[in-house]
Amino acid sequence: MSRGARLTGRAAAWLGLLALGLSGPSVPAQGASTEDDGSLERALLSTAHLLTVEQGTDQGPSCTGVVVGDDRTLLTNWHCVGKDAGVQSRTRELLNTRGWVFVAPTRDPRQAPAFAYVARVVVGEPTLDVAVIRIFGTFTGDPERPGPLPDGPLPLMPLPLANSDSVRLGQGVRVLGYPSLGGDTITLTEGRISGFDDENQDGTPDAFKTDAEVNHGNSGGLAINDQGHHIGIPTWALTEKEGSGKISRIRMINAAVPYIQQALALPAPSLADAQTPAQPLGVGTSAVPAPPPAAPQAGAARVGPVTFLPEPNSPAPTAGAPLPSGLRRVVAQAAFRDMVPGADWGSVWTYDGQAAAGAVSGSAWTLGPSGTLQDTLSAPEGRTLPDGRYGWSMYLSGQLASQGTFEIGAAAPAVAPPAPPPAPAVQDVVVRGTVQDADTGRPLPEALVVFLKPGTRLQDWTAAGYPPAQVAARATTDATGAYQTVPPLPRGYTYHAAFAARDYRITDGPVEITAEDPTPLDLKPVVLQRLQ
Repeated sequence: MSRGARLTGRAAAWLGLLALGLSGPSVPAQGASTEDDGSLERALLSTAHLLTVEQGTDQGPSCTGVVVGDDRTLLTNWHCVGKDAGVQSRTRELLNTRGWVFVAPTRDPRQAPAFAYVARVVVGEPTLDVAVIRIFGTFTGDPERPGPLPDGPLPLMPLPLANSDSVRLGQGVRVLGYPSLGGDTITLTEGRISGFDDENQDGTPDAFKTDAEVNHGNSGGLAINDQGHHIGIPTWALTEKEGSGKISRIRMINAAVPYIQQALALPAPSLADAQTPAQPLGVGTSAVPAPPPAAPQAGAARVGPVTFLPEPNSPAPTAGAPLPSGLRRVVAQAAFRDMVPGADWGSVWTYDGQAAAGAVSGSAWTLGPSGTLQDTLSAPEGRTLPDGRYGWSMYLSGQLASQGTFEIGAAAPAVAPPAPPPAPAVQDVVVRGTVQDADTGRPLPEALVVFLKPGTRLQDWTAAGYPPAQVAARATTDATGAYQTVPPLPRGYTYHAAFAARDYRITDGPVEITAEDPTPLDLKPVVLQRLQ
């Protein structure tokens, strides 16, 4: 896979050595896009095949990831990178201690993608089955020795995020990913939003039901609406035992937004950092101590849903309504039954995602076999509880028994989707194509592709010593001869493009990017003539 083109060193030397062999034919005209609005083509550029190698083996789950936020961050499922996922998950253990994931970006739907980058798990939540990974190096062919990233942006394109709350029953949905049933190339399935699901039963839907096909390997992939906006993560499917029916689930993007935001706020991982054991953070769980691994069992004990009261035995507030500001204490109230006397239990209060009081274990149960538990959080003497988002979790024998969240005052919404990327990030044009040998038609790997800024000719650029400031976009072809330029090019200009490879004559000429061109824009294959 390409190591990325820098306009210094070997790449610049190729142009210097070949300057005497300029041939100067014009660049072939671009082909037509098969998508009127280009939304599916942009979605392809946001999707990647992922492979996580499990510790002590040479294999692991094959999944899908989606570029979010910037060109180095991808969203996927926790079960693609961790050992346990789902509502009942009790561990944050990763499949390999360094948290490494190999990334193969989608370039051409007709070709199997090649691994190009290595990423590391930085944020995630097993119970929601959400994980965020960040690219820190290039894939060199040796899985133990990633290489440094090239300077400048990577050829990966994030999509605008939709607001899951705006998705309606019956709306269309398209799913992109790498299911094993589809072979090595990317697979598209389509369907409708068939319903909504609240998997963790906290009163807020967190998944879409859909009749679109989701199979092994789709996990962590992309679900888009008719506008091509990212609405969720295809995660799992449920099939009847008789095999006659199947309903798939898509994790709502709103549930993942806090984890994306947290990942983007962290420092980018480096090659050196990535050699150490990974410790992925989680929103609302990072400060809560892990349950003890060998806690005694509490039998068939059950704890019901929790309600939050401003005073013991006061009327319960309207569901979802915040408690008033200025409270000195809050009571968590939950019914229980079949409790075991002396059983180990504990509770943890959180404020804005950080542990505020309590412990997972360490108390012996003394409240009898059944009744109502009231657990109180109090402010320091002379003060009140600050406005914000709170949570309460109760544990029996180290296992989560009940949990809930509430707000005091005008707290920020639990999930607030970030603003969509600026329009130029989507509307500017990515150019892609292939470079071939003129005589044999074979692909030319590691060919250099350069688009110069408007008004700059190749002769001017070479005479000036190949200054990077005069380059608008660039790329290096992969093993299949394919390239994809970064960054995207603004519309309404004509760019001078040059294609060069070792021992070949340079081909160069103008490429006009118009307001009507799709993105990505496909050029016809460029052929290079071997030097005599």
